[in-house]
Amino acid sequence: MLNANENAQTTQNVPSMMIPNLPKSSAQLRLLNELSIRLQSLLATENIWEEIVTIVQNKFHYHSFSIWSVALDGTATLRAQSGAYNKYIQPGFSIKNEGIVGTVIQTKRSYVCNDVANDPSFTNLSLPVETKSQLSIPVIVDGSVAAVLTVESANVGAFDDEDKVTFESLGAQLSVSFVNSKLFGQVKSFNKRLQQTVEERTQELRSAHAKILDQQRLLQKENKVLKNLVSNEKKDEAQIIGSSSAIMNVMNMVDKIAPTNATVLIQGESGTGKELVARRLHYKSERADKPYVTINCGALQENLLES
Repeated sequence: MLNANENAQTTQNVPSMMIPNLPKSSAQLRLLNELSIRLQSLLATENIWEEIVTIVQNKFHYHSFSIWSVALDGTATLRAQSGAYNKYIQPGFSIKNEGIVGTVIQTKRSYVCNDVANDPSFTNLSLPVETKSQLSIPVIVDGSVAAVLTVESANVGAFDDEDKVTFESLGAQLSVSFVNSKLFGQVKSFNKRLQQTVEERTQELRSAHAKILDQQRLLQKENKVLKNLVSNEKKDEAQIIGSSSAIMNVMNMVDKIAPTNATVLIQGESGTGKELVARRLHYKSERADKPYVTINCGALQENLLES
Protein backbone atom coordinates (compact mmCIF):
# COMPACT_ATOMS: atom_id res chain seq x y z
CA MET A 1 0.00 0.00 0.00
CA LEU A 2 1.51 3.33 -1.06
CA ASN A 3 2.24 5.93 1.61
CA ALA A 4 0.86 9.44 1.28
CA ASN A 5 4.41 10.77 1.21
CA GLU A 6 4.89 9.13 -2.17
CA ASN A 7 3.11 12.12 -3.71
CA ALA A 8 5.91 14.31 -2.50
CA GLN A 9 8.65 12.28 -4.16
CA THR A 10 11.52 14.22 -5.69
CA THR A 11 14.27 13.20 -8.01
CA GLN A 12 16.98 15.40 -6.55
CA ASN A 13 18.78 12.38 -5.08
CA VAL A 14 18.40 10.13 -8.12
CA PRO A 15 21.99 10.63 -9.35
CA SER A 16 23.30 8.81 -6.28
CA MET A 17 21.74 5.59 -7.60
CA MET A 18 22.94 5.90 -11.19
CA ILE A 19 25.84 4.35 -12.99
CA PRO A 20 28.25 7.20 -13.77
CA ASN A 21 27.43 9.04 -17.05
CA LEU A 22 24.45 6.75 -17.70
CA PRO A 23 20.79 7.85 -17.29
CA LYS A 24 18.94 5.95 -14.58
CA SER A 25 16.27 4.55 -16.92
CA SER A 26 18.93 3.18 -19.25
CA ALA A 27 20.83 1.68 -16.32
CA GLN A 28 17.65 0.05 -15.04
CA LEU A 29 16.92 -1.47 -18.45
CA ARG A 30 20.45 -2.83 -18.58
CA LEU A 31 19.97 -4.22 -15.08
CA LEU A 32 16.75 -6.02 -16.01
CA ASN A 33 18.35 -7.43 -19.14
CA GLU A 34 21.38 -8.69 -17.24
CA LEU A 35 19.21 -10.19 -14.50
CA SER A 36 16.94 -11.85 -17.04
CA ILE A 37 19.89 -13.52 -18.73
CA ARG A 38 21.39 -14.57 -15.41
CA LEU A 39 18.13 -15.94 -13.99
CA GLN A 40 17.68 -18.16 -17.03
CA SER A 41 20.84 -20.00 -16.07
CA LEU A 42 19.96 -20.40 -12.39
CA LEU A 43 17.85 -23.36 -11.33
CA ALA A 44 18.80 -23.66 -7.65
CA THR A 45 16.90 -21.16 -5.47
CA GLU A 46 19.82 -20.86 -3.04
CA ASN A 47 21.96 -19.34 -5.79
CA ILE A 48 19.31 -16.86 -6.91
CA TRP A 49 19.32 -14.78 -3.71
CA GLU A 50 23.03 -13.96 -3.73
CA GLU A 51 23.16 -13.49 -7.50
CA ILE A 52 20.37 -10.91 -7.49
CA VAL A 53 21.82 -8.94 -4.58
CA THR A 54 25.29 -8.93 -6.10
CA ILE A 55 24.13 -7.78 -9.54
CA VAL A 56 21.83 -5.03 -8.22
CA GLN A 57 24.37 -3.64 -5.77
CA ASN A 58 27.13 -3.67 -8.37
CA LYS A 59 24.91 -1.51 -10.57
CA PHE A 60 23.38 0.95 -8.08
CA HIS A 61 25.20 0.69 -4.71
CA TYR A 62 22.04 1.14 -2.65
CA HIS A 63 22.15 2.03 1.05
CA SER A 64 20.69 -1.44 1.57
CA PHE A 65 19.24 -4.12 -0.67
CA SER A 66 17.79 -7.34 0.69
CA ILE A 67 15.68 -10.32 -0.34
CA TRP A 68 13.32 -12.03 2.10
CA SER A 69 11.68 -15.40 1.52
CA VAL A 70 8.16 -15.79 2.88
CA ALA A 71 6.78 -18.91 4.59
CA LEU A 72 3.14 -20.01 4.46
CA ASP A 73 2.49 -18.48 7.89
CA GLY A 74 3.78 -15.09 6.74
CA THR A 75 7.18 -15.30 8.40
CA ALA A 76 9.82 -13.46 6.37
CA THR A 77 13.37 -14.82 6.47
CA LEU A 78 16.36 -12.85 5.25
CA ARG A 79 18.08 -14.77 2.44
CA ALA A 80 20.61 -12.30 1.09
CA GLN A 81 21.54 -8.65 1.65
CA SER A 82 24.13 -6.01 0.97
CA GLY A 83 24.66 -2.64 2.55
CA ALA A 84 23.92 -0.98 5.88
CA TYR A 85 22.52 -3.99 7.74
CA ASN A 86 25.43 -6.35 7.02
CA LYS A 87 27.09 -6.00 10.42
CA TYR A 88 23.82 -6.22 12.37
CA ILE A 89 21.79 -9.08 10.91
CA GLN A 90 22.71 -12.12 8.83
CA PRO A 91 20.83 -14.39 6.41
CA GLY A 92 18.46 -16.57 8.41
CA PHE A 93 17.13 -13.68 10.51
CA SER A 94 13.30 -13.77 10.59
CA ILE A 95 10.45 -11.34 11.23
CA LYS A 96 6.67 -11.74 11.18
CA ASN A 97 4.10 -9.02 10.52
CA GLU A 98 6.73 -6.33 11.10
CA GLY A 99 7.52 -3.18 9.19
CA ILE A 100 6.93 -2.46 5.55
CA VAL A 101 7.93 -6.02 4.62
CA GLY A 102 5.09 -7.35 6.78
CA THR A 103 2.65 -4.90 5.15
CA VAL A 104 3.70 -6.02 1.66
CA ILE A 105 3.17 -9.66 2.63
CA GLN A 106 -0.32 -8.91 3.93
CA THR A 107 -1.44 -6.68 1.04
CA LYS A 108 0.49 -8.44 -1.77
CA ARG A 109 1.23 -4.96 -3.16
CA SER A 110 4.34 -2.88 -3.70
CA TYR A 111 5.09 -0.23 -1.06
CA VAL A 112 6.98 3.01 -1.67
CA CYS A 113 7.96 5.06 1.37
CA ASN A 114 9.99 8.19 0.67
CA ASP A 115 10.07 9.46 4.26
CA VAL A 116 10.22 6.65 6.81
CA ALA A 117 10.21 9.11 9.72
CA ASN A 118 6.55 9.86 8.99
CA ASP A 119 5.45 6.34 8.11
CA PRO A 120 4.14 4.21 11.02
CA SER A 121 4.65 1.02 9.00
CA PHE A 122 8.41 1.44 8.93
CA THR A 123 10.69 -0.21 11.48
CA ASN A 124 14.46 -0.24 11.60
CA LEU A 125 14.38 -3.26 13.91
CA SER A 126 15.90 -1.00 16.62
CA LEU A 127 19.17 -0.95 14.70
CA PRO A 128 21.41 2.11 14.23
CA VAL A 129 20.76 2.29 10.48
CA GLU A 130 20.07 5.67 8.84
CA THR A 131 17.34 4.67 6.40
CA LYS A 132 15.26 7.55 4.98
CA SER A 133 13.38 5.88 2.10
CA GLN A 134 12.28 2.29 1.45
CA LEU A 135 10.87 0.45 -1.56
CA SER A 136 9.50 -3.09 -1.05
CA ILE A 137 8.20 -5.30 -3.87
CA PRO A 138 6.33 -8.63 -3.48
CA VAL A 139 7.30 -11.66 -5.57
CA ILE A 140 4.02 -13.45 -6.26
CA VAL A 141 4.01 -17.19 -7.00
CA ASP A 142 0.72 -19.08 -7.41
CA GLY A 143 -1.20 -16.19 -5.86
CA SER A 144 0.92 -15.99 -2.69
CA VAL A 145 3.88 -13.83 -1.70
CA ALA A 146 6.95 -16.04 -2.02
CA ALA A 147 9.54 -13.32 -1.41
CA VAL A 148 9.96 -9.59 -0.85
CA LEU A 149 12.59 -7.36 -2.47
CA THR A 150 13.54 -4.39 -0.29
CA VAL A 151 15.62 -1.39 -1.34
CA GLU A 152 16.55 1.29 1.20
CA SER A 153 18.14 4.70 0.76
CA ALA A 154 19.79 7.13 3.15
CA ASN A 155 18.04 9.98 1.30
CA VAL A 156 14.47 11.25 1.61
CA GLY A 157 12.41 10.97 -1.59
CA ALA A 158 14.85 8.54 -3.16
CA PHE A 159 12.43 6.39 -5.17
CA ASP A 160 10.15 7.24 -8.09
CA ASP A 161 7.84 5.34 -10.42
CA GLU A 162 10.74 4.16 -12.56
CA ASP A 163 12.30 2.47 -9.54
CA LYS A 164 8.98 0.87 -8.65
CA VAL A 165 8.39 -0.41 -12.19
CA THR A 166 11.97 -1.67 -12.45
CA PHE A 167 11.79 -3.75 -9.28
CA GLU A 168 8.28 -4.96 -10.05
CA SER A 169 9.67 -6.24 -13.36
CA LEU A 170 12.48 -7.91 -11.44
CA GLY A 171 9.88 -9.44 -9.09
CA ALA A 172 7.98 -10.86 -12.07
CA GLN A 173 11.18 -12.39 -13.43
CA LEU A 174 11.96 -13.87 -10.04
CA SER A 175 8.46 -15.34 -9.86
CA VAL A 176 9.06 -17.25 -13.09
CA SER A 177 12.51 -18.25 -11.90
CA PHE A 178 11.08 -19.59 -8.61
CA VAL A 179 8.52 -21.67 -10.50
CA ASN A 180 11.25 -23.07 -12.74
CA SER A 181 13.40 -23.76 -9.70
CA LYS A 182 10.52 -25.57 -8.01
CA LEU A 183 9.86 -27.68 -11.10
CA PHE A 184 13.57 -28.39 -11.44
CA GLY A 185 13.68 -29.51 -7.81
CA GLN A 186 10.70 -31.79 -8.33
CA VAL A 187 12.24 -33.33 -11.45
CA LYS A 188 15.57 -33.72 -9.68
CA SER A 189 13.89 -35.37 -6.70
CA PHE A 190 11.89 -37.67 -8.98
CA ASN A 191 15.00 -38.66 -10.92
CA LYS A 192 16.81 -39.38 -7.67
CA ARG A 193 13.98 -41.60 -6.42
CA LEU A 194 13.77 -43.27 -9.83
CA GLN A 195 17.51 -43.93 -9.85
CA GLN A 196 17.35 -45.37 -6.33
CA THR A 197 14.46 -47.62 -7.34
CA VAL A 198 16.29 -48.79 -10.47
CA GLU A 199 19.44 -49.49 -8.45
CA GLU A 200 17.44 -51.41 -5.84
CA ARG A 201 15.63 -53.47 -8.48
CA THR A 202 18.88 -54.05 -10.35
CA GLN A 203 20.52 -55.29 -7.17
CA GLU A 204 17.56 -57.56 -6.48
CA LEU A 205 17.75 -58.98 -10.02
CA ARG A 206 21.49 -59.51 -9.72
CA SER A 207 21.02 -61.26 -6.40
CA ALA A 208 18.22 -63.42 -7.82
CA HIS A 209 20.32 -64.21 -10.90
CA ALA A 210 23.26 -65.20 -8.72
CA LYS A 211 21.01 -67.49 -6.68
CA ILE A 212 19.63 -69.05 -9.87
CA LEU A 213 23.16 -69.66 -11.16
CA ASP A 214 24.16 -71.22 -7.84
CA GLN A 215 21.06 -73.40 -7.89
CA GLN A 216 21.73 -74.35 -11.50
CA ARG A 217 25.31 -75.35 -10.73
CA LEU A 218 24.10 -77.33 -7.73
CA LEU A 219 21.46 -79.12 -9.81
CA GLN A 220 23.99 -79.88 -12.53
CA LYS A 221 26.34 -81.31 -9.94
CA GLU A 222 23.58 -83.36 -8.33
CA ASN A 223 22.36 -84.50 -11.75
CA LYS A 224 25.83 -85.67 -12.67
CA VAL A 225 26.16 -87.57 -9.39
CA LEU A 226 22.73 -89.14 -9.83
CA LYS A 227 23.52 -90.16 -13.40
CA ASN A 228 26.70 -91.83 -12.24
CA LEU A 229 24.84 -93.58 -9.43
CA VAL A 230 22.07 -94.76 -11.75
CA SER A 231 24.55 -95.86 -14.37
CA ASN A 232 26.58 -97.80 -11.83
CA GLU A 233 23.46 -99.33 -10.33
CA LYS A 234 22.20 -100.41 -13.73
CA LYS A 235 25.56 -101.87 -14.62
CA ASP A 236 25.66 -103.66 -11.30
CA GLU A 237 22.16 -104.96 -11.88
CA ALA A 238 23.24 -106.23 -15.29
CA GLN A 239 25.99 -108.35 -13.73
CA ILE A 240 25.11 -112.02 -13.58
CA ILE A 241 26.74 -113.81 -10.69
CA GLY A 242 27.71 -117.33 -11.43
CA SER A 243 30.57 -119.47 -12.77
CA SER A 244 28.92 -122.67 -13.90
CA SER A 245 29.37 -123.77 -17.48
CA ALA A 246 25.69 -123.09 -18.23
CA ILE A 247 25.89 -119.54 -16.89
CA MET A 248 29.13 -118.89 -18.74
CA ASN A 249 27.61 -120.16 -22.00
CA VAL A 250 24.63 -117.79 -21.57
CA MET A 251 26.89 -114.78 -20.87
CA ASN A 252 29.12 -115.59 -23.83
CA MET A 253 26.07 -115.86 -26.05
CA VAL A 254 24.73 -112.52 -24.76
CA ASP A 255 28.09 -110.82 -25.34
CA LYS A 256 28.14 -112.07 -28.94
CA ILE A 257 24.56 -111.01 -29.70
CA ALA A 258 24.66 -107.62 -27.91
CA PRO A 259 26.67 -105.72 -30.59
CA THR A 260 24.12 -106.73 -33.25
CA ASN A 261 20.64 -105.37 -34.01
CA ALA A 262 19.05 -108.79 -33.74
CA THR A 263 15.76 -109.21 -31.86
CA VAL A 264 16.28 -111.58 -28.96
CA LEU A 265 13.62 -113.75 -27.30
CA ILE A 266 14.59 -114.82 -23.81
CA GLN A 267 12.67 -117.77 -22.40
CA GLY A 268 12.80 -119.37 -19.01
CA GLU A 269 10.89 -120.18 -15.90
CA SER A 270 10.00 -117.46 -13.41
CA GLY A 271 13.00 -116.41 -11.32
CA THR A 272 15.63 -117.82 -13.67
CA GLY A 273 17.14 -114.39 -14.48
CA LYS A 274 15.53 -113.43 -17.79
CA GLU A 275 15.55 -109.73 -16.86
CA LEU A 276 19.21 -109.89 -15.88
CA VAL A 277 20.03 -111.34 -19.28
CA ALA A 278 18.02 -108.60 -20.96
CA ARG A 279 19.85 -105.89 -18.97
CA ARG A 280 23.20 -107.42 -19.88
CA LEU A 281 22.18 -107.38 -23.53
CA HIS A 282 21.30 -103.69 -23.30
CA TYR A 283 24.42 -102.51 -21.48
CA LYS A 284 26.71 -104.57 -23.71
CA SER A 285 25.14 -103.10 -26.85
CA GLU A 286 25.74 -99.79 -28.61
CA ARG A 287 22.55 -98.53 -26.95
CA ALA A 288 23.99 -98.71 -23.46
CA ASP A 289 23.80 -94.90 -23.05
CA LYS A 290 20.10 -94.93 -23.95
CA PRO A 291 17.23 -95.55 -21.51
CA TYR A 292 16.44 -99.17 -20.67
CA VAL A 293 12.71 -99.73 -20.28
CA THR A 294 11.07 -102.96 -19.15
CA ILE A 295 7.46 -103.76 -20.03
CA ASN A 296 5.21 -106.28 -18.33
CA CYS A 297 3.99 -108.24 -21.34
CA GLY A 298 1.41 -110.02 -19.23
CA ALA A 299 -0.50 -106.76 -18.94
CA LEU A 300 -0.75 -106.34 -22.73
CA GLN A 301 -3.35 -107.82 -25.06
CA GLU A 302 -2.31 -110.30 -27.76
CA ASN A 303 -3.12 -107.94 -30.65
CA LEU A 304 -0.90 -105.28 -29.11
CA LEU A 305 1.93 -107.74 -28.72
CA GLU A 306 1.65 -108.71 -32.39
CA SER A 307 1.83 -105.04 -33.44
